Amino acid sequence: MTLDDICAAHPTRVTEKEKEDFRREILSYAEQQGYHAQVEENGFLKHRNVVIGDPEHAAVLFVAPQETDSRGLLPRRTYLNHIPVFILQQLLSVLLLMIPCLMVAVLVTSLTHSAQLGLALFLLCYLGLLFLERFGPARKENRAATSAPYTLLALMERIPADARKKVAFLFPDASYHGRGGAKAYASAHESVSYTRLTVNLDVPILGESVILVARPLAEKCTGYRALIRSLSEHLPLVQLPNRFTVMQTDQKFFRCGVEITSATQKPGMGYVQSFGQEPCSEERLGALIDALCAFVCSLTGTEAVQEK
Repeated sequence: MTLDDICAAHPTRVTEKEKEDFRREILSYAEQQGYHAQVEENGFLKHRNVVIGDPEHAAVLFVAPQETDSRGLLPRRTYLNHIPVFILQQLLSVLLLMIPCLMVAVLVTSLTHSAQLGLALFLLCYLGLLFLERFGPARKENRAATSAPYTLLALMERIPADARKKVAFLFPDASYHGRGGAKAYASAHESVSYTRLTVNLDVPILGESVILVARPLAEKCTGYRALIRSLSEHLPLVQLPNRFTVMQTDQKFFRCGVEITSATQKPGMGYVQSFGQEPCSEERLGALIDALCAFVCSLTGTEAVQEK
């Protein structure tokens, strides 16, 4: 299975049917590799999380979203480590959404001479735009988003058979809609959240640099130093302090979470993720898979399997 195969077979994974089709493929692929695979429903909304292996007893838990994003009204750009710019961006986004709503409210108020109706339409219009921003039409180009689950599927195959019982994988539901699946899973499995080194992948091919952010408890976990060493040997790695970054990913629900993502350094803006351009580096994906496989082997005391 290649990244192109997944993008061709599952170009968008937003509707429940699209996600269910992808879940079945993940389960089938994992079982072919000898892993125990299941779909676990978590939380009040019954998020359908794909769980591979036994996270409660694994040495490390790998996480990547199962679905793809919706196409928002505003350009998507995240400033990972420049908090003031990030706050200004959020304020600007609110203002841009308010402008057309204010125009509608002013027009209706001037025509009907009813401030109450104008206010009601303003709120209705604004809530509608927020809904479209979060739950709009499916984004058509999802190569960057698909690179994360693809990396874990490729890693499953590369890990030696003797080490497969010592690792686990989680493909959470609703990762782009409030991170509901990961939050529900972490709440249902607090021992995993507080004690398991959790490596979350998020768009690892989006920018020029590979970025790693670790929560404070993660740095104390067994295997954390081995992860840093393995990544550094295979990739040019940038480590950002957790307390100075804005990471709106599944990582935040796991107390021992480590985030692996990518971004481009911009003068005066720090590391920036721009979803308008989605470059794909096959070499980087290959190096990332090699690094994660070497990390698992060092953690479990097994010998790495060479790529076919």
